[in-house]
Amino acid sequence: MFNYLGLSARVKASVNPAGGHEQVVQIRRASVHENYEKGAKVDNIALLVLQPELKFNEFVQNIPIRKDVPPTGIRAK
Repeated sequence: MFNYLGLSARVKASVNPAGGHEQVVQIRRASVHENYEKGAKVDNIALLVLQPELKFNEFVQNIPIRKDVPPTGIRAK
């Protein structure tokens, strides 16, 4: 398990490459996929609890999470 506590995360809107819409927050807690291996292209996901919470606006939005569960062994394309 990696220790990300206390690190800063910079969130930058990709729709505006010139910048100006960044938010800097702290990582309060991180949960990395149990099968994560550095450099691998599978299982490379983590859930981060940020403090303070991000302020959603036209440049910063959440990513919807699937409500259905795909069958075991299916890989994203």
